[in-house]
Amino acid sequence: TTDAVFLKLDGDRMTRRGVSDMVISAGRKSGFPNITPHTLRRGCATTLMERGVDLELVQSLLGHQHLSTTQAYLTIDINKLIKTYKRCFPFGDTYAKKISY
Repeated sequence: TTDAVFLKLDGDRMTRRGVSDMVISAGRKSGFPNITPHTLRRGCATTLMERGVDLELVQSLLGHQHLSTTQAYLTIDINKLIKTYKRCFPFGDTYAKKISY
């Protein structure tokens, strides 16, 4: 009779803290001690962007009011950045080799 995704044994809704504790515990048991709901959310957003999903759609999925908030969630793959630079820059590798990271 509820639209909740996560329920306690008594059928009541789990709190945000309860869900967070469950995710952290499952991560540790699986050998991933640094997994949190936030890292999963951030990873999901980054994966969507890497697969070409429009930033504004990712913003909507995450429920962010401001696009800058969504951008803060994303991580940049430096190898992908270099590959894109080499593909798009008119002089290709000539100048890309001068970039140091």
